[in-house]
Amino acid sequence: MSLLVGIPLLLFEAIAQSAILAHLRLFGGTVNLILLTVLCWNLVAERSDALGWAFAGGVFSDLLSAGPMGASVVGLLAVGYVAGLTEGRLYRSNILLPLATALLGTIFFHLIYLAVLTVTGHPINWGDQLAYVTVPSVFLNVIAILPLYWLMRGLHERVRPAKEKL
Repeated sequence: MSLLVGIPLLLFEAIAQSAILAHLRLFGGTVNLILLTVLCWNLVAERSDALGWAFAGGVFSDLLSAGPMGASVVGLLAVGYVAGLTEGRLYRSNILLPLATALLGTIFFHLIYLAVLTVTGHPINWGDQLAYVTVPSVFLNVIAILPLYWLMRGLHERVRPAKEKL
């Protein structure tokens, strides 16, 4: 059920990411809406749902980017899997959880994406990429995750309402 909501949402985000957000840069970094959505869904939903969202978001992102096909899929699945390892073990309403998830998730995603670019033969200056793209993107994603996290919690409650106890 959640993928019926997630697929159109992630497709819209991929279009917005490539058409608008990619051009809104702060010191070389951008907000990665798909990454943040996958991370937020991972925090509010079951891991199997979140990995489906990661795969769909990665495919849409790869289709609309100039990078190699599969780079975003690999990055989002890896980040989604690692973020899902804490499933149910942390207090989900703690404000530090989404902030830490955005920080670590963005760094991890960028490292994987740069590794895939390197392996596929794209010349990458790792120092410049990390300093001028990853660091500003981490800053932007940490700021952007809180409103998105609260929206995704609300969406999760509508898609998967809590079962009432009898």
